[in-house]
Amino acid sequence: MKNIKKILMGLGIVLAFLVSTGMIFEFGKSDAPVDGLVPTPTLSLAEQNVLLSKLVVEYDDVRKISFYYDKTSNRNYDTNDVMLYISQRDGGAPQFHLKIHYTSDDWLFIKRYYFVTDGKTSQLVPGKVERDNGSGAIWEWSDAGVDSNVLEIINDIISSKEAKIRYDGTQYYDDRVITNREKTALKNVLIALPALAN
Repeated sequence: MKNIKKILMGLGIVLAFLVSTGMIFEFGKSDAPVDGLVPTPTLSLAEQNVLLSKLVVEYDDVRKISFYYDKTSNRNYDTNDVMLYISQRDGGAPQFHLKIHYTSDDWLFIKRYYFVTDGKTSQLVPGKVERDNGSGAIWEWSDAGVDSNVLEIINDIISSKEAKIRYDGTQYYDDRVITNREKTALKNVLIALPALAN
């Protein structure tokens, strides 16, 4: 338990540094990782392994980037999901990304997302929403870097008793409760950053 508290305290220091120096991207501005040194708490190999044990890694050998996802996150577009992942270019610093999926049988043409966490409402306007369809289903999703506002929303979701997302479209919207699995997955990725930055 002491190690987890030490890691979480160190993560707070890292996130404060990233926000204050602008190393965390604005939502919708970029999905490229940041190169450079990121000050992090020094973790033992055992502590790194504990943090990374809940993640799965995919490597893009063309772009030379590793992608770290929670093992329970669905990376396909055929589910409704709010997920956090980390990208890290070879030799570069790790970077958070927020990916939001919506699927249904009818288009919303999503313009923004609203999050309600224990009565607190926050809004995200994605820089770009991708769309596709097939076999009677539609998919809408956004995938972008994380800024301090997005990081605050993620923390609010993780710590909330109840969190909801509204996929807000041009004329219609769809609401749903963010699941405990999604909350745990967000937390697992959030606390893994120091292990990758060591």
